[in-house]
Amino acid sequence: MKIEVKENISLLDFVLKYFPQVSVTKAKKMILYNCFSISGASIKSFEYMLEKGTTINYRKYSGGMHIAREKRDIAVLYEDENILVVNKSFGQKVFDPKDKKNEDMLTEVKRYVHKKMRTAAVYIIFAPDTYESGLCIFSKNKFAYEKMIDQIKDMTFGIDVICCNRPKHKNDKIKFFFQENKGRLDVSLSEREGYAPFTVQYKTTEDLSLGEEDFFMLHIEQKGYYPLLTRAFLNSINIPVVGDIRFDRQKAKNILKYSVSSIEFKNIINSKKTKVACKLPNTFTSFNAPVYMSKRQTSEE
Repeated sequence: MKIEVKENISLLDFVLKYFPQVSVTKAKKMILYNCFSISGASIKSFEYMLEKGTTINYRKYSGGMHIAREKRDIAVLYEDENILVVNKSFGQKVFDPKDKKNEDMLTEVKRYVHKKMRTAAVYIIFAPDTYESGLCIFSKNKFAYEKMIDQIKDMTFGIDVICCNRPKHKNDKIKFFFQENKGRLDVSLSEREGYAPFTVQYKTTEDLSLGEEDFFMLHIEQKGYYPLLTRAFLNSINIPVVGDIRFDRQKAKNILKYSVSSIEFKNIINSKKTKVACKLPNTFTSFNAPVYMSKRQTSEE
């Protein structure tokens, strides 16, 4: 059965609204047991964001032995025969074979794929930094890896952040230039020899106040992704991300308020544009304040 989505809504909220007779538990099972797909690709995360006008395919859950292979511990948002898009939480390592206590995401994805396909040939295409959260892309075969890795520079990334200071403009599109030098990112608003260009477009989506401090939530759109670059750029224009102690001297201990919330890419089989988006965690706008201590407190340290 095909259903047209009438508004921007998360998958779980959509199921509860379209099937009002089912409980929250039953709605979650319908999602986990692969009842919903878009253009042949399974969508199996409660937080998956559906866009208005999207046609979603629904098939009734019929049970069977195959259901055991659909269960997973990872948040799979999107899956087709070649790739998976998975949601990563803050602090989770994508790949760290030395850490024996905590499983990295690659190990979890390999286990999930092996359970379904009896193979563990999984490759990392894209993943945010350990202390960033959001979407990761994995491939199930080397062919998909080689095709997808080549298009990262052309993918469109949506990033949500909470910044410490008010942006100069509420909405803006800024071209800047950067260079990596001995592991350090140098960012400049003016063109320099040896520096590569990069463009980000942002809009302020919400103003937040905690105590005597004001914070600003931005949604950023950018083509391509370079590790840590967007955070370094925001710090260079004096709007550092809350929790970003790598680039800014903050005092309060906060989870980094930076999440890769959407990725748009071309399907490697039919070249159609595919956008995968994820609902932000409910706790995204909850954090400790003040982020900065007063000058008096700082001088007394």
